[in-house]
Amino acid sequence: MIARGSLFFALLMLSMAALGGPASANADTALGFWHTPNSGALVEVKRCGESICGTILELTREADGKTILLDKRNEDASLRTRRIKGLMILSGYKQKGDHWVGGTIYTPERGKAYRSKITPLPDGALKVEGCVAQFCQAQIWRRASGGPPAASQ
Repeated sequence: MIARGSLFFALLMLSMAALGGPASANADTALGFWHTPNSGALVEVKRCGESICGTILELTREADGKTILLDKRNEDASLRTRRIKGLMILSGYKQKGDHWVGGTIYTPERGKAYRSKITPLPDGALKVEGCVAQFCQAQIWRRASGGPPAASQ
Protein backbone atom coordinates (compact mmCIF):
# COMPACT_ATOMS: atom_id res chain seq x y z
CA MET A 1 0.00 0.00 0.00
CA ILE A 2 1.25 3.49 -0.87
CA ALA A 3 1.57 5.85 2.07
CA ARG A 4 -0.67 8.90 1.91
CA GLY A 5 2.33 11.24 1.94
CA SER A 6 3.97 9.40 -0.96
CA LEU A 7 0.77 9.59 -3.02
CA PHE A 8 0.49 13.33 -2.32
CA PHE A 9 4.15 13.83 -3.28
CA ALA A 10 3.70 11.86 -6.53
CA LEU A 11 0.61 13.90 -7.46
CA LEU A 12 2.42 17.15 -6.61
CA MET A 13 5.38 16.19 -8.80
CA LEU A 14 3.10 15.24 -11.70
CA SER A 15 1.21 18.52 -11.48
CA MET A 16 4.45 20.55 -11.29
CA ALA A 17 5.81 18.70 -14.32
CA ALA A 18 2.64 19.53 -16.24
CA LEU A 19 3.04 23.20 -15.31
CA GLY A 20 6.73 23.35 -16.22
CA GLY A 21 8.31 22.48 -12.88
CA PRO A 22 9.09 24.51 -9.80
CA ALA A 23 12.07 26.49 -11.09
CA SER A 24 11.32 26.68 -14.79
CA ALA A 25 11.63 30.02 -16.49
CA ASN A 26 8.53 31.44 -18.14
CA ALA A 27 8.76 31.46 -21.95
CA ASP A 28 8.14 35.24 -21.82
CA THR A 29 11.49 35.54 -20.03
CA ALA A 30 12.95 35.56 -23.56
CA LEU A 31 11.33 38.94 -24.23
CA GLY A 32 13.50 42.02 -23.89
CA PHE A 33 16.85 43.41 -24.99
CA TRP A 34 19.86 41.13 -25.38
CA HIS A 35 23.58 41.41 -26.11
CA THR A 36 25.02 38.76 -28.41
CA PRO A 37 28.41 37.47 -27.23
CA ASN A 38 30.61 37.61 -30.32
CA SER A 39 29.30 40.30 -32.63
CA GLY A 40 28.36 42.99 -30.13
CA ALA A 41 24.82 43.31 -31.49
CA LEU A 42 21.90 44.46 -29.36
CA VAL A 43 18.77 42.46 -30.23
CA GLU A 44 15.20 43.16 -29.17
CA VAL A 45 13.12 40.00 -28.71
CA LYS A 46 9.36 40.60 -28.67
CA ARG A 47 6.08 38.86 -29.32
CA CYS A 48 5.09 38.49 -32.96
CA GLY A 49 1.61 37.02 -32.80
CA GLU A 50 1.88 33.68 -31.01
CA SER A 51 5.59 33.54 -31.82
CA ILE A 52 8.59 35.67 -30.90
CA CYS A 53 10.91 37.56 -33.22
CA GLY A 54 14.18 39.38 -32.75
CA THR A 55 15.49 42.51 -34.45
CA ILE A 56 18.97 44.05 -34.40
CA LEU A 57 18.81 47.48 -32.75
CA GLU A 58 22.53 48.19 -32.65
CA LEU A 59 24.93 47.08 -35.33
CA THR A 60 27.29 44.14 -35.22
CA ARG A 61 31.02 44.44 -35.55
CA GLU A 62 33.56 42.17 -37.14
CA ALA A 63 36.62 40.75 -35.38
CA ASP A 64 38.68 43.73 -36.59
CA GLY A 65 36.22 46.08 -34.87
CA LYS A 66 34.67 47.45 -38.08
CA THR A 67 30.91 47.88 -38.03
CA ILE A 68 28.91 45.86 -40.52
CA LEU A 69 26.45 48.32 -42.08
CA LEU A 70 25.02 46.17 -44.86
CA ASP A 71 24.07 42.51 -45.19
CA LYS A 72 27.02 42.03 -47.54
CA ARG A 73 27.52 38.32 -46.83
CA ASN A 74 23.94 37.29 -47.61
CA GLU A 75 23.79 34.26 -49.91
CA ASP A 76 21.09 36.08 -51.88
CA ALA A 77 22.96 38.78 -53.81
CA SER A 78 19.79 40.89 -54.11
CA LEU A 79 19.74 41.31 -50.29
CA ARG A 80 23.35 42.40 -49.85
CA THR A 81 22.48 46.10 -49.83
CA ARG A 82 19.94 45.92 -46.98
CA ARG A 83 20.90 47.54 -43.69
CA ILE A 84 21.78 45.34 -40.70
CA LYS A 85 20.28 47.78 -38.21
CA GLY A 86 16.58 46.93 -38.02
CA LEU A 87 17.06 43.48 -39.56
CA MET A 88 14.87 40.71 -38.13
CA ILE A 89 17.19 37.81 -37.28
CA LEU A 90 14.88 35.61 -35.15
CA SER A 91 11.52 34.37 -36.46
CA GLY A 92 9.06 31.50 -36.68
CA TYR A 93 9.33 30.05 -33.17
CA LYS A 94 6.67 27.98 -31.43
CA GLN A 95 6.36 27.92 -27.67
CA LYS A 96 7.04 24.54 -26.08
CA GLY A 97 6.79 24.78 -22.31
CA ASP A 98 9.30 27.34 -21.11
CA HIS A 99 11.30 27.53 -24.36
CA TRP A 100 10.89 28.29 -28.07
CA VAL A 101 11.50 25.77 -30.86
CA GLY A 102 11.20 25.48 -34.64
CA GLY A 103 12.44 28.98 -35.35
CA THR A 104 15.08 30.44 -37.62
CA ILE A 105 18.10 32.54 -36.73
CA TYR A 106 19.86 34.59 -39.40
CA THR A 107 23.51 35.49 -38.85
CA PRO A 108 24.71 38.52 -40.82
CA GLU A 109 28.32 37.58 -40.03
CA ARG A 110 27.91 34.45 -42.17
CA GLY A 111 24.98 35.50 -44.35
CA LYS A 112 23.13 32.30 -43.48
CA ALA A 113 19.95 31.21 -41.70
CA TYR A 114 19.78 28.21 -39.36
CA ARG A 115 17.08 26.21 -37.55
CA SER A 116 16.96 27.52 -34.02
CA LYS A 117 15.64 27.10 -30.52
CA ILE A 118 15.75 29.50 -27.57
CA THR A 119 15.80 28.53 -23.92
CA PRO A 120 15.62 31.02 -21.01
CA LEU A 121 18.17 29.99 -18.36
CA PRO A 122 17.69 30.19 -14.58
CA ASP A 123 20.38 32.91 -14.31
CA GLY A 124 18.34 35.22 -16.59
CA ALA A 125 20.40 34.61 -19.75
CA LEU A 126 19.18 33.08 -23.02
CA LYS A 127 20.61 29.99 -24.64
CA VAL A 128 20.21 30.57 -28.39
CA GLU A 129 20.98 27.58 -30.60
CA GLY A 130 21.47 27.42 -34.33
CA CYS A 131 21.40 24.00 -35.98
CA VAL A 132 22.43 22.37 -39.25
CA ALA A 133 21.05 18.82 -39.54
CA GLN A 134 21.44 17.35 -36.03
CA PHE A 135 24.44 19.51 -35.12
CA CYS A 136 23.73 22.59 -32.99
CA GLN A 137 25.89 25.40 -31.71
CA ALA A 138 24.77 27.50 -28.76
CA GLN A 139 25.43 31.07 -27.70
CA ILE A 140 24.55 32.57 -24.35
CA TRP A 141 22.92 35.98 -24.74
CA ARG A 142 22.94 38.34 -21.74
CA ARG A 143 20.12 40.72 -20.92
CA ALA A 144 20.93 44.35 -21.68
CA SER A 145 20.47 46.72 -18.78
CA GLY A 146 18.52 49.93 -19.16
CA GLY A 147 16.16 49.00 -21.99
CA PRO A 148 16.37 50.11 -25.62
CA PRO A 149 19.18 52.32 -26.89
CA ALA A 150 18.58 56.02 -27.30
CA ALA A 151 17.49 57.07 -30.77
CA SER A 152 20.50 57.85 -32.90
CA GLN A 153 21.66 58.23 -36.51
